[in-house]
Amino acid sequence: MAPNPVSLDFDVSDRAVLLLSLTLGHAAQRRGIWLGLVESCTGGLAASWVTQVWGSSAWFEGGVVTYSNAMKELLVAVSPEALAQHGAVSAPIAAQMAAGFACRLDGLGRKLMVASVTGVAGPAGGTNLKPVGTVWFGWDARGCGPVNPPSRTQLCQFAGDRHRIQRQAAWWALSGLASWLMAQPRETA
Repeated sequence: MAPNPVSLDFDVSDRAVLLLSLTLGHAAQRRGIWLGLVESCTGGLAASWVTQVWGSSAWFEGGVVTYSNAMKELLVAVSPEALAQHGAVSAPIAAQMAAGFACRLDGLGRKLMVASVTGVAGPAGGTNLKPVGTVWFGWDARGCGPVNPPSRTQLCQFAGDRHRIQRQAAWWALSGLASWLMAQPRETA
């Protein structure tokens, strides 16, 4: 049985996007943590927002858009068996997307936090079990030491048209990273 999703419907203004991105950058730099993103239904929107901030190359490692199942398998090591069993819009896939990208970036030897997003942005593609607006998120961290937060996933149900769902989902992925970052200790000089 699937968990009950967090039902959300909110506006995401350009000003709010800028403030969130600036907050992410400041928090990441203060903690010496690099960020990464794996996006499916948002198509790179969250990464686009982050890179609008001048100097984001000092804290944003990068992102990948894994829109198709083949790209999820190839770029972030999502299991074909998990895709067949659970579908692309599921907790196991969101978790594998985040963990797979974090694992690929782990070789850089940096403290790292990754968010993933996979869902149904619409207007078509929804089902009774996964209606339009269903979005799964994954977060994973590597190298953050003894306070390394555990990997986690979350299910949300967003309202609105495709554009609105994508903006809400991109916002939620980044705000999840911000929450994780704020829980990490700052680096001492």
